Amino acid sequence: MGSWPEYPEIDREHVEKAFTKYAEGYDLSDVKNKLKYDHTFRVAAMCDAISESLPLEKPRKDLAWLTGMLHDIGRFEQVRRYHTFRDGDSVNHAQLSADILFHDDLIRRFVSNPSKDALVEKTIRLHNVYILPDSLTEEEYRCGQDRHHARQRRDTHGGDLRPAHGGVPECPDLGFCARGYPRRAECGPS
Repeated sequence: MGSWPEYPEIDREHVEKAFTKYAEGYDLSDVKNKLKYDHTFRVAAMCDAISESLPLEKPRKDLAWLTGMLHDIGRFEQVRRYHTFRDGDSVNHAQLSADILFHDDLIRRFVSNPSKDALVEKTIRLHNVYILPDSLTEEEYRCGQDRHHARQRRDTHGGDLRPAHGGVPECPDLGFCARGYPRRAECGPS
């Protein structure tokens, strides 16, 4: 295992408070928003638990946790604009999440050091793809692989599967439905 490039310290308490403040700008009494708010903390905790079980350096563990906290930040705006989580009926939520974080520099509310912004942005932008693109750098690939391994383990162990799409269990990002089969139309988007 090679050395992981230097990554600035992440203040987890600050990130959680900043995320809560951001989410409170939306109607958390709306069941969809509350679902995604709670989902965010569960996914971050699962990223943390899974990364602890792997031989990863602390910066990679912190990065997995941070991307777990921020991966679905665009879902709140998706619900506000379109009243749905279904990407096919609205927008690609991963792209929207990255746009919201990086086009207006919202990411600075969570982390002050911009040295790994490109990596965090690409990880969030690609978090819902089935196969990572061949064009990734080694660092991007390793980061993406950490997320994919985390999702595989989460999916295998029945992680954060909650009814989110009209009673159909929420489909994991990896491309498989809650039953472990390749995603079908009735599963809806992740």
